[in-house]
Amino acid sequence: MKTFLNRFILGIPRLYIKQYPYAWIVFIGLWAWPPAAIIFAFLFIILLGFFMLEWRHSAWLSTVREEHASRG
Repeated sequence: MKTFLNRFILGIPRLYIKQYPYAWIVFIGLWAWPPAAIIFAFLFIILLGFFMLEWRHSAWLSTVREEHASRG
């Protein structure tokens, strides 16, 4: 299951994932306007983007270790 999840996250282009955190611009723009649901939705998108970048990094490290680690 872990290998499947690693292949899944590595299959998503990194630039696509990096665009999630840029939602902070909208977050700041809506900060003065009080609808909390919208603000929390964009905050969730930002956090999701950061989480996916960290997940992708750890999946890449895991894949490289599996490919290049000595078998003995």
